[in-house]
Parts: sequence; C-alpha cells; structure tokens
Amino acid sequence: MLSQIHDPTLPRFASILVASLLAAPSGFAADSPVPARGKGGAESGPGDNAATAPKEVCDLLMIGDFLIDTLHEFGGKYAPLEAVWNRMQRHNSGLKAKSTKPQVVLIGDSIIHHFGGIPTEGTPPSGQPVWDRLFSQSRPAINLGFGADRIPQVRWRLDHGALDGIAPKRVVLMIGVNHVLGGAEPPDAVVDGIRACLQRIRAKTPEAKITLMALLPSRTPASHPDRLKVLCINDGLAALAKEAKVDFLDLGARFLDAEGNIPVALMSDAVHPTLAGYQIWGDALAPSLP
Repeated sequence: MLSQIHDPTLPRFASILVASLLAAPSGFAADSPVPARGKGGAESGPGDNAATAPKEVCDLLMIGDFLIDTLHEFGGKYAPLEAVWNRMQRHNSGLKAKSTKPQVVLIGDSIIHHFGGIPTEGTPPSGQPVWDRLFSQSRPAINLGFGADRIPQVRWRLDHGALDGIAPKRVVLMIGVNHVLGGAEPPDAVVDGIRACLQRIRAKTPEAKITLMALLPSRTPASHPDRLKVLCINDGLAALAKEAKVDFLDLGARFLDAEGNIPVALMSDAVHPTLAGYQIWGDALAPSLP
C-alpha cells in the first residue's frame, strides 16, 4: 500500500493515518467494507465473503482507502485532504437525498457522478441537461456516483445505508473503469466484485429492476491495452447480467468512430462523457425508466 506514496511532502497527519490503517485489526475477509489493498493499490479478494468490522474501524478504513486511491489517481502526488472529506460529505448527502423517495438510483464512479442530479457535491456535472430531461419531480432520482470510486467503495456505501429504506423502481450500476485505469486486478476479479455489488443491490431493493452498464471504452488510440481489458470485463458482465437476471446496457460502439477511436466530442479525455456523450447515454437509458 505504501509503495504508491512517493511524494516526500505528504503531510505527517496523512502518514499517521496510513500507519494507523496498517496497524488496524487484521483478518478482515475480502468482503469487509473496505478490503485490504494489494500490490499496486488493487483490492485483495473482490469476491463476497461474510466478515465485517466494527463501524468505527470501517469508517477509518474507508477514509484511508479514499486517501490512498486519491494519491494513486494523482500518480502518487499529494492531493488535498478536502477531496477525501468531501467524499464523506457526499455520502452523507446521498443518505439525506433518499427523502425524495427516488424512483431511480444511479450508482458508480465519476462517470455516473458527472451525470448530474443530487447530491451536488463534487465536480460540476457535464450531463446535467440530460439529467434534467430524464428526471423530474414526477420521476425523482438520486446520483450515487463518486469520482475515483472503485468496487470496494461502492460495496461500502451499499453496506452503509445507500439503499436502505427506499424502494426505487430502477437501479443503474456502472463501476469498474478505475480498476482498468489504475488497478492490477484481472478482468474476472473485477466481474466478481461487481457480482457482489449486484447481490447487495438485489438484497436491498428486491422489487427494483436493475440495469448493469458495460464499461465505456477508455483511452486512445484504439490499440491501447486498456481497450482489451474493457472488452474482457464487458464480456464477463454480459454473462453476469444473464446469470443475475438483470438488464445489460452496452453503449461502447456508440462512443467509437469507424476507426475505433473515441471522438473528442463524446469524451474529451477518452474516459468521461461530454454532454453529447451523456445525450447518447440518456437516449439509450430512457426506454427502461419507470
């Protein structure tokens, strides 16, 4: 875990936090709210076992894991702790947003986060006009996407109230791209982790219809090795959707040109959709909404 931290200017309080994580009680199984991280920042064992840890320890682990992920996403450079604490604020705001009695819940990472809606913490959304077209007072929705999230964070949120006490008619899940961009997990491990997320969603919202989103293509050019990993994960997700009896929505081809490249007009950074990209997504998602 510490191998990711290269910046000698990392504040001492962050170092203490990391050290406290290493000293935390050992023996948490793979399905702890925030699993132990393996070499290169990968979660160890993204499958579904039954161990849990005390809530206070889990909260500390989640915050620490966010810090490590944030450092990892910034190439080992120090990122302000505000980015970590705001993630907790967004989680808490998501819990409050359940009071709107959402019919639709979207769960995932920054690609969901940037779609728009409530809660509003984080980067200004690229897809807000599309969100406003899809969702309204007659079709309330909440956005439980969090920038830089990976599967452990999604599992933690699902285990800590994200869907408790609500009965949405549709839940949309897209998670996994950060395991492609910065993780060392093989595709089947990512699929296993997403299976664990689906199991939680089904248990929390047994009457909801679920849409499992395929990962969008990432990176350029078309020969980039991450493209093949996305395809392998999506093959596994297509099979998982059949196994779990959920809807599967793969928009990959719609984000590529004839040469297999990602148009800048659809993804300015070859990862996150632009407004035009969210329009494609919204048009594809709309027929399945209640």
